[in-house]
Amino acid sequence: MLHSRPTTWLAALLLAGLASPALAGRDEVVRSESKTFNVEDAHRLKIDVSVGEVHVQAGGDRIEARLEVTCNAGSMRCRERAQRLQLEPTRSGDDVSLKMRGYDRDGKRGINHPQVDLHLTVPAALGVLVDMGVGELEVSGIEGDVTVDLGVGEARVDVPESAVKSVSLDVGIGEAQLSPRPQEAHHSGFLFLGNEVDWRDGSGHSRIAVDVGVGEAHVRLVP
Repeated sequence: MLHSRPTTWLAALLLAGLASPALAGRDEVVRSESKTFNVEDAHRLKIDVSVGEVHVQAGGDRIEARLEVTCNAGSMRCRERAQRLQLEPTRSGDDVSLKMRGYDRDGKRGINHPQVDLHLTVPAALGVLVDMGVGELEVSGIEGDVTVDLGVGEARVDVPESAVKSVSLDVGIGEAQLSPRPQEAHHSGFLFLGNEVDWRDGSGHSRIAVDVGVGEAHVRLVP
């Protein structure tokens, strides 16, 4: 009798594990689109995505955007929300802007909310400014200025060391990391609170600034 309760719990956990894939359902792509934009004389790309994943990599002489929106297969509400999402390009002065419109005001993530996955290929010399609410960001190979403002999530930036003049990281709660030059950079913060990294000894011209409210900021200087 003393062991009946743990055995019952173990059986319940095993059954839950077997049933969980069926209960969770599966994700499927409900919308996808690709667009190409001429850079002309623009100097910077501004990206505004409330919730999702954004991947920016250097390459070519135009801006190429590929958008995928996924939903849980059993959620009609997610599909309805997905149809409202639009990738809207605008041009103002030296800036080309890409903004995801149609999000709910609450900016939630979950079974009834679509997952946005945006892949961008841009000219290496173009500056990049990213404004995100919640999600994951990857930037690779950019030689121009990179500025990131992320509310909650993870930002990873890999840039050529020869192009960089300075790096500034500011994470309210979480981790800030610069590699491979941590000894030369100024660090401040306590445990996971108020972590800042400042490095200004680069030989290049670009400035990297990453600000994350809650999460992680990683910058890697690639030789």
